Parts: sequence; structure tokens; C-alpha cells
Amino acid sequence: MRQRLSVSICFLLLAMGCSEQKKEADTEQTESTTFDVVITAMGQRKIQAVKSVREVTRLGLKDAKNLVDNVPSTVKKGVTRPEAEAIAKTLKEADLTVEIRPHRKEPHNAMALESNYEAAEVYTRLRNQALQLEPGAIGLSNTDQSDVIAVLMETGYPEAVATLVAIADGAASLYFSNGGGIVGAGEYEPVRQASKTFIKFSQGFVTQAALTEAFPLPQKGNVRVYLVTGGGVYTFKASEDDLGGGRHACSALFHKGHELIAAIRKHTPE
Repeated sequence: MRQRLSVSICFLLLAMGCSEQKKEADTEQTESTTFDVVITAMGQRKIQAVKSVREVTRLGLKDAKNLVDNVPSTVKKGVTRPEAEAIAKTLKEADLTVEIRPHRKEPHNAMALESNYEAAEVYTRLRNQALQLEPGAIGLSNTDQSDVIAVLMETGYPEAVATLVAIADGAASLYFSNGGGIVGAGEYEPVRQASKTFIKFSQGFVTQAALTEAFPLPQKGNVRVYLVTGGGVYTFKASEDDLGGGRHACSALFHKGHELIAAIRKHTPE
């Protein structure tokens, strides 16, 4: 059921535009002590590959086959370096191409790296839930690791950051970093459809983004977009003026996001 938080920023702040451009991965990352093991390509020995995935994951045949068939796919998350290397060795022996990547950090830890906003606890919690979303949490078991399952479009205003959240199942919310916003607007069918459209449209912009493990808020006057996939979170940022003025490669995504904002404003009661 939709819950309305105390709204402390006027919705008109969100009537402006937003888009993003391809950037290099954020450099403000701390050294990771845990790692993910990711299959990036399959060789010629599929049967042995599936057996090896089952061995290291304890998954059933169907789920293991799905990981092999839908690369890139993460087979283990948050393990130590020795564990990751042992798993990678087993998978490579089955002719799989494997990468060991730093495990995704808690979003809250990186949130203040780029901006000086102070975020309310409820905002931080809801934002983290979206950034850490897994396909299974919304009933998506057969998605490719590169499929976008959530989008966060964040704009820095003088008073606070406005965060638009869209989920692949049609859920949609609007959060403000100082504690205001609307949660659960996707219960209204027009909003639900607009959210799904935004998610589908965002898929074409993954190649414009960089994989990241840091999740800072945007600076004032800037927009940052996070594309959450089963294989990690991708991000890009740009000035709000460039995005809204059509001077950015991802301006179309920004404007599509504002179609969702317009639906939220129109269809959720005051």
C-alpha cells in the first residue's frame, strides 16, 4: 500500500530535465576485501561447464544451466580472495572465461563521496534497497545478467536530492534526501505502465554507463543515473542543463524519466 512521507520539497522542482553521459568508473572507491566471481564467456564444453557451476554453487541443474547460458553471470558473491580464486580455477577448467571482481559495497558507505547532502535515515534505507535489488526479489528468475531491473535517476537541488526510482515490475517511487517523497506510486496503473516503459527504454543506455561500486549522490545542478542489473550497477552523470537541453547523448533517457515523474504527479492523490 502506498505510503506518503512528509513532502518537504515542492514537486515543481522535478519539472526540470535530466540525462546522462558515459563516464569512467568512479575512482572514489575503497579497496575491497570480498569478491564476486563472474562468468563472462562460455567455451565449447557446455556439459562440463554446467557441472562445474553446480559444484561451486550447489544450484540445481536448471539454475546452473541458466547461469551458463546467460553470461555475464555472477556465480558467487562476497567471498574472500582465496575462495574466489579457487572457484575461478574450477570454472576455468571447464573452459569458462571468468573474472574476479570486487564485491559491491554497501551504497550508504559511498553516498557522501561526491556531494555534501545529509540524507535522512528513511531515504538512505529506501535508496539502498533499490541499489541492491536482485532479480529474484521481484520474481524475475530468467533474466539476463545485463537486463536492467531498476533505475534511479537523481537530481541535485539546493534543498536536497530528488531520487526517482523505477522497478521492472512496475513499482515507482519518488524520494527526497531530506525525508520527503512518495513510496509505492506504481499501484496506480498509469504510473505502473510508465515505470515499465522507463525501464525498457533504459536498456539502450547501459553501454553509455560504467560499472561502479560507489554510489554517491549528485552535486547540486547535476544528475546521476544508476542502472541496476543482475550483474552489477552501472552509472553515468551530467549537468542538468545539458540533459534537459538535449545536449547530451542520454538526454532522451532523462526526458523518459520525466514522463514517469509527470505520471506520478498526475495520478497520485495530494
